[in-house]
Amino acid sequence: MNFFCCAIRTDGGPVPHAWRAALAATAIRHGLERRDIDRPGCWGYAASDAGCEPIASSASTRTAIGTMRLDADTRRAISRSDVESVLACWPTDRISINELHGEFAVVLHDAATRNTTALRDALGVHPLYYRLMPGGIAFASRADVLASGDDDYDMSYLSAFLAGCAHDADASAFASVFSVPAGHFVRFSDDRLTVHRWWSAEQFVDAVPRPVNEAVAEFRGRFARAVRSRIAPDAGATWSELSGGLDSSSVVSMASQLAHNGLAPHALGGTVTLVDRHGTGGDERRFVDAVTAAHRVPNTQLFDDARADDDDDPPPLTDQPTASYLAYPRDRRLARAVRRGGGSVLLSGYGSDHYLGGSAIFLADLAARGRLGAAIREATRWAVVGRVSAWSMLWHNVAVPMMPGALVRRVLGASRVPPWIRPTVVRALNLDAHGLVTLAAGGPIGRKYISDVLRALDGMPDVLALHAVIQDTVEERHPFLDRALVELSLGFPPEICAQPCARKWVLREAMRG
Repeated sequence: MNFFCCAIRTDGGPVPHAWRAALAATAIRHGLERRDIDRPGCWGYAASDAGCEPIASSASTRTAIGTMRLDADTRRAISRSDVESVLACWPTDRISINELHGEFAVVLHDAATRNTTALRDALGVHPLYYRLMPGGIAFASRADVLASGDDDYDMSYLSAFLAGCAHDADASAFASVFSVPAGHFVRFSDDRLTVHRWWSAEQFVDAVPRPVNEAVAEFRGRFARAVRSRIAPDAGATWSELSGGLDSSSVVSMASQLAHNGLAPHALGGTVTLVDRHGTGGDERRFVDAVTAAHRVPNTQLFDDARADDDDDPPPLTDQPTASYLAYPRDRRLARAVRRGGGSVLLSGYGSDHYLGGSAIFLADLAARGRLGAAIREATRWAVVGRVSAWSMLWHNVAVPMMPGALVRRVLGASRVPPWIRPTVVRALNLDAHGLVTLAAGGPIGRKYISDVLRALDGMPDVLALHAVIQDTVEERHPFLDRALVELSLGFPPEICAQPCARKWVLREAMRG
């Protein structure tokens, strides 16, 4: 387990012992050693026993505490650590934060000016929460660190979770604990808190069109840099998930080729695969074997079994509810297998589904722009290749997305919340309007496709939270969430990603050979 927290006093005085005791309770409960940092007006600590180790450092009147990994070109020497880089450049506005490429959740405090800035990376890879205190504020990477014993739960958040609906980006399971949304930073000064956005996916969606071959080549180059920058400098430390699917296979293949060409410091130490023991069609070992044979990378295979062993540790105490909680025994076995093999970093294939998936909802945009004939022809082509009904393609990807939201909820019963949630709760929290199916069909007429992509990216922090148990043992890194790669891909027209039975087309083309 690893996390950090810090408390800031508005008047610059010592942080009260009562605050310290309350904030340190989580570390004590889990038996973790703390590395405290005590500065004028600021106290905090970093606690870890594995995974991405938080940092706490200070220089002159400035203090930085948090979790971060900045992108670096591994072919050149790095003169200072990531935290020292942040202390040197002191990014506290949109422009300077934008210069930080990587993943981070960091709190910066200047005792001289009594100003505090807390920043979270563009796609929300690392969590960051805050709570206002009497005469100050506290930040932490776990929501439960900030929750006091008499806190009420946030029933809106929990109801949305149980109903499978979207929740507010700044909400947490605790009523008085708030999340810093992805791509945002928080300023706290003179007892005044303001939240600002420093990165938005929407600003990259209207890129200048380019020839397809140039788009594929640029994507390949940025993907190579994304993989290279996430390989740890120590031999054998970096492993990768390998499901046999397109995403993880691309990560493993690219990492192996970079090492073969001398463009990465080391080859992968190994790969790990979850094997379907139940014969449900999810057994992709023949694809896994093809990848490992081509690149001669070790592979550890584990049965995808969610049952806990009799001698296993008790269930983990996650700070937020997660849909993957019942799979914690499986995730623990996966993370421990990486650790036993000498790995401390695990590359994942997560992320590309959210912006490269290529939904056929672009057909609604064609129809909205007066190109109904083109929409019908394209729907027919998808139907023939996919061996489905053309009418079904048009219904789900043209007719339904063009309906008003209320009509969508009436037509698509699947978009409604579960019937066991009381109607009074559904109405009070407007859960029907926040159903994922309803949201998928939302967005302005003529911009359904890109609205679907932006909605998916907004939900990325919730997807990453599914891996909380893994992150407590190894550090997961996500090449497909490289900001430069995402920004490039957001400007692609639908046909670069969306092809019948060949979604993520640009990735397939980039990985040829």
